[in-house]
Amino acid sequence: MEGNNIKDLKSLANEEAFKSLKYLNAASNKLVELGPIKVPLIQLNLNDNKIEKMDSFDGNPKLR
Repeated sequence: MEGNNIKDLKSLANEEAFKSLKYLNAASNKLVELGPIKVPLIQLNLNDNKIEKMDSFDGNPKLR
């Protein structure tokens, strides 16, 4: 997903959508807001995005 002009990660709020997703590289996209992450990620790369808002991001205990 790196460098694909992605504007949101809303699909990660649905824990049933990506049951086996562990690593996600979403670097170099157009993300400005980080919302809830319910999928079982252990690593998430958000480098080179312009995230300004994380109000609805409530953490994820599995993320390193």
